[in-house]
Amino acid sequence: MITVSTNFGKEITAELIARGYPVLYDIFDLQADFLSHYPWAGKTVIEFGAYDGRHSEVALTLGAEFATVIEGRAENLKHADPAYPELVRFIVDDIRCLRANIKTADVGLIFGVLYHLDNPVKFLRDTLPHCRQAVFIWTHVGSTIDMNCESYFGQAYNDPGISDNCALEPLTAFWFSQKELVRCLDDNGFRVTDIVDMPTPVTQAPAVCLRAERVTWSTD
Repeated sequence: MITVSTNFGKEITAELIARGYPVLYDIFDLQADFLSHYPWAGKTVIEFGAYDGRHSEVALTLGAEFATVIEGRAENLKHADPAYPELVRFIVDDIRCLRANIKTADVGLIFGVLYHLDNPVKFLRDTLPHCRQAVFIWTHVGSTIDMNCESYFGQAYNDPGISDNCALEPLTAFWFSQKELVRCLDDNGFRVTDIVDMPTPVTQAPAVCLRAERVTWSTD
């Protein structure tokens, strides 16, 4: 059994920094602490838009069985130095239109992805079927309502596109309002069981971290 200390987030952040991961304090450590309250033992993981797979690393540290890490730019995986390389499969693919033969996993991780997309509704509709039991999401959310995306409401955001950690072209992104993000997950068969405000010091905009559990699962 893995014992999680009260300083788990800061400890794993320091460990990953020592291994060359460009991890920011005051956001990743909070995300890691949020992840630490889930029973990871024996779970399989799939991480979408993973950058270097740092959140999968947290899950594996907490006892997950295997992680599939999907990232759009091979360059972003150069920092990855997993403690358990035999337990990770890295895939370079466009998460908006997956070409690889991706199997389902118990838990999905979607951190820092939704707010870079012009249609996160379609993205969730396409990716959530790969998550059998639960999904964790960290994302910015809209503070105003000025845009509609497939009957969901939120905020338009002019995303500058390609930078050091973004694989997408410049576009007008859609930021769900928090209420509409919860509704979209519910419409796709997931019930939000835990949600907290978790803004980043880098971008001064509202953000949330949440866990949602699948309500029903069919093997058909």
